[in-house]
Amino acid sequence: MLQSGTVDGTWCLRPDSLDETSVVYSFGDGRDVSFDRALMERIGAEVHTFDLRLISVRWIRRQAMPLQFQFHDYGLAGYDGIALFSFAGNPVSSPS
Repeated sequence: MLQSGTVDGTWCLRPDSLDETSVVYSFGDGRDVSFDRALMERIGAEVHTFDLRLISVRWIRRQAMPLQFQFHDYGLAGYDGIALFSFAGNPVSSPS
């Protein structure tokens, strides 16, 4: 079992389910990419992370990340349309 990350970003998975050819999609990392880093460093997986909050975009663009890390400033919702995203801990508003 691979368990990695910080208090806010800890996840567990079976390491035998991933290898250096794996592609992982991560959503809403904010400013905690510790688990993403562990996947790249320990397994060699390619990680695509998605977060459109301005505070996250600004933070991630200042980080030195490996080539396997791809950042996308898009959001994810349970519907197709426009959404209002807010800081972690606050509810995401309904579609407008």
